[in-house]
Amino acid sequence: MIRAALTALLCSPISCGGDDSRAQSGLDAGATAAMDAGMTGAAKGEACVERDDCAEPSAVCRKGNLCTGPIDSLAYQIECTRDAPESCPGLVCIGLVANLENKTGICSLPCADDAECGDNAACVALSGSQSYCLHTCLTEADCENGFTCVDDPDGRGKACLVTPS
Repeated sequence: MIRAALTALLCSPISCGGDDSRAQSGLDAGATAAMDAGMTGAAKGEACVERDDCAEPSAVCRKGNLCTGPIDSLAYQIECTRDAPESCPGLVCIGLVANLENKTGICSLPCADDAECGDNAACVALSGSQSYCLHTCLTEADCENGFTCVDDPDGRGKACLVTPS
């Protein structure tokens, strides 16, 4: 039941897509020149071209060329709403199906593999062919902000998400 409900998760990212290359970044010439000159330090939600452009050492320059801010144990355990993307600066808000925790969405990051997600996180296929980063867990105690430890639909372990109702 949990596997079926997780794979049916309504994947509604607020912002997504793009390519991390400078040529296709959409950054203006001044921003690209500043980054080429070694001026780094983009804050969460600000433009970047590569990981080193972000101020936080554990940040990721995600597709769409925005710094995620620090990827720590709470990064993928923040509730969000689809109409308030500012609740996930640098990340995307994924809308959730009806669930026992009454959560409307969770901040995440589109990914292709675990390495893109940071420590204590995994790249999990949630809906169709799209995968997102989720905080990994072994027990309920590993999850925060009202999220729960459920089986990962890929069958590789568990992740902090919601219990479908």
